[in-house]
Amino acid sequence: MSSLCFLGKNEVDSDNNNNDGICDDNDSSSDSDSSVNNMDFQCRSKLFNSKLYQHTSAVAHATTLSFQNVLLTACHTNGNAFIFDLSQRAVVREIIGNPSEPGLALGRITNGTFYYQKRNPKGSIEIHDVEKGHVVQTFECHSQTFCKAASVKSYESILVTPSKHDAFAKLWDLRQQSPIGLIHGARLDKFEDRWREEGMLMSLSACNMGDASIFVACGMESGSIHVHDIRMLGNDTFPVDEEGIIPSQSCAQSLGKDPILCSDMVASSNGNDDSIDQKQKSVLVATGSAADAAEQLDLPHKDRGTVALVKAHSISDSNSWTMKSRKRAQVGTCKITDDWLFGGKPGVNTIKFRPDGSVFAIGGWDKRVRIYSRTSANLLSILRGPNNESITAIDWVCNNQELEHAGVLAAGSADGMISIWRAFPH
Repeated sequence: MSSLCFLGKNEVDSDNNNNDGICDDNDSSSDSDSSVNNMDFQCRSKLFNSKLYQHTSAVAHATTLSFQNVLLTACHTNGNAFIFDLSQRAVVREIIGNPSEPGLALGRITNGTFYYQKRNPKGSIEIHDVEKGHVVQTFECHSQTFCKAASVKSYESILVTPSKHDAFAKLWDLRQQSPIGLIHGARLDKFEDRWREEGMLMSLSACNMGDASIFVACGMESGSIHVHDIRMLGNDTFPVDEEGIIPSQSCAQSLGKDPILCSDMVASSNGNDDSIDQKQKSVLVATGSAADAAEQLDLPHKDRGTVALVKAHSISDSNSWTMKSRKRAQVGTCKITDDWLFGGKPGVNTIKFRPDGSVFAIGGWDKRVRIYSRTSANLLSILRGPNNESITAIDWVCNNQELEHAGVLAAGSADGMISIWRAFPH
């Protein structure tokens, strides 16, 4: 399985369960995790195969979940994709692909639409309308890498994709059906000899701050994460051509020598002023890295982390515009032993914040899903479960009306299996 995401009107109920979600809105450096640490996480799962033709209980203590109007879509390396109606436990639409064009990524744009990225010579991306049941838009990013596209949270018309230049990201305006321009992952202002200095662009994530300011996080092959503030998108007169590079401010953190395979981003505390000239805006980025167990053993314990949190600030005034970042936390996943051939696999494939932003989940090479706190990446739960291969995709149910009920996530693995988990504090 390559990717999955929830769609539709997401209303999820569980037997006699309540979820008092907590989100640290201020998100300051002195935040305590005490409220999160004391949460009693309840993690239950249901398992079904990739086509949902059969449904079986996965683990002991499985609880009943009632899904109403919740759709889940998943794509596979054979080029096929499926839309599941979880209330019916059935496939409601099958997208037949080409085995030579593996499915790479899926992402929700609105409740009724999603993008489907394929790995083919053109780097094709399709926009699907669930209600209409067909493709409503297609464009080509010409990427030949495994970097996955990302939608901009709270900004439905913007999509960030890899490009034919493997260190650059391309931004698209879906309303215009055209590219807005390019940004270099490590922020070079023009094409030059050193544009491959930090290697390929490996991962993308994005969000906006409720106005025209958009933040993009670029995970690089070098092991660094670069956070860009792209405020020029608010200027309708900005001239862009196919190779136009968007000016941006950025900051970076080195998180080791292993590639950043995944990232996700949420807006942090911004004050009450939502204007474009607001002095300071902040985002929190969670990242996951590749890791070789033997190489990790050669590092000091403090440098073995494959999951990191980075806080980035964009500060502007009439005379200057700067960005700063700091590494809030970096932690490991599974235990690595001297007998590394039989030890854990510490790499991370996928990462996703819960919609309320209070926790995030990661999918590991060791077949586990782990849930961490937002403020300092304290480990809250390990979901050992039914997936028999590396976890390759994760998504949370997005409930736009009652975010405190968004405690359900799906985890897909390389063997094509999907497990559904209820994981929430009470």
